[in-house]
Amino acid sequence: MKKIPLAAAPAKKSRVSPVAKPVAAQKPAKKPAASIPKKAAPPAQPPKKPAAATLEKVKLVRDSFTLPEVDHELIKRCKKAAVASGRETKKSEVVRAAIQTFNALPLEQQLKAYQALSLIAVGRPKSK
Repeated sequence: MKKIPLAAAPAKKSRVSPVAKPVAAQKPAKKPAASIPKKAAPPAQPPKKPAAATLEKVKLVRDSFTLPEVDHELIKRCKKAAVASGRETKKSEVVRAAIQTFNALPLEQQLKAYQALSLIAVGRPKSK
């Protein structure tokens, strides 16, 4: 049996014969640019919130500490006041805001605030 090279193989006939498209079926010519109405400019975007700019990659430190129940209730009260004003707040946000506000006080007022605190035992409470 003799092999026929691929180049010498007969070409397959197409069932659809190529016929020129009628002139009416072709796409109409584009209109000149002057006659196309321009789209209205999109409304100005509101400025980005400054909070988005403060979401920089910052190293976070996990820490735990013990608070007297009275101080814990004060944090809850601050959170409830913020929610009542329309701002959802986390406990850590209350603590961070308090620290930053406290740091802005003069040293004499900071020392008075330290003296007003009741002493608590240092370290973790004993497990039961």
